[in-house]
Amino acid sequence: MGIVKKKLFESHSEGEAPPTPRQVNEQLHRILANQEFRATEAQRAFLTYVVEKVLSERADDLKGYTIATEVFGRRDDFNQASDPIVSIHANKLRRALEHYYLVYGMHDPVRIDIPKGSYVPTFQLNIELLQQETSPTSREAPEENSWPVVLVMPFGNFSGDPDLELLSVGLQTELVQEITRYMDISVLMYPGATVRDGGLPTVVRASCLTGISAETKTASR
Repeated sequence: MGIVKKKLFESHSEGEAPPTPRQVNEQLHRILANQEFRATEAQRAFLTYVVEKVLSERADDLKGYTIATEVFGRRDDFNQASDPIVSIHANKLRRALEHYYLVYGMHDPVRIDIPKGSYVPTFQLNIELLQQETSPTSREAPEENSWPVVLVMPFGNFSGDPDLELLSVGLQTELVQEITRYMDISVLMYPGATVRDGGLPTVVRASCLTGISAETKTASR
């Protein structure tokens, strides 16, 4: 795969092998099959298209015009300047991938990203996971973490408009990303649909799933 392989199949440091095409393909299907990957059918086709292009050593084909005509069905006279469909869906796809890895895929063996400013995906092995699987001490009980833990619950959509569900998910994801900037705080993101019933029962369910105390502090409106 030459230069393209070196750029797109990343390793954390020298001497560490990048993911194989088979591992990447398995990860693609793992993402597409998971309900926490909240992307439209068009965005799923977009992701499949760009990943398969790289795996077939045709990353140079991943231009806005090619994606627009082959994925989104635009005509041959497509003009990116007047029709930003590719960049719009690329941004939404990036957020869907970020949400997936924050909520569910943090322990997946391969991470697939689409860097901003490009439509060419990159692939990276989860080295920490591999080290845990091969370490003789990986089966020992982990040390107790004394850091404070923040559980970010889903935002409730009480508008009655189902189109705003993704906005609720986006707010939750952005809040998690901002909190993770503080290195001395562990952040968990409660998965699932947006909160509709609210109140203590939801918090108790989250506590049972995560092991975090059900004691809560709510902000005044």
